[in-house]
Amino acid sequence: MLNFFKTLTPDAVAYLVVLTIFAVLSVVFIVKDCRGRRETKRGNARREYLARKEAVERKARQQL
Repeated sequence: MLNFFKTLTPDAVAYLVVLTIFAVLSVVFIVKDCRGRRETKRGNARREYLARKEAVERKARQQL
């Protein structure tokens, strides 16, 4: 395994470094995107819950 790395040319090493950086950044952005979508869903659900709660309270006030 070590011999493999010793035989790489500088161009090949640079290419592998660029590919590795690209892969790491891709994973980071995918994870951030998933977290962002989860937060958006949670925010939307909370907003819908509060809207329904307000509608129920408004209807209860009207019936008094």
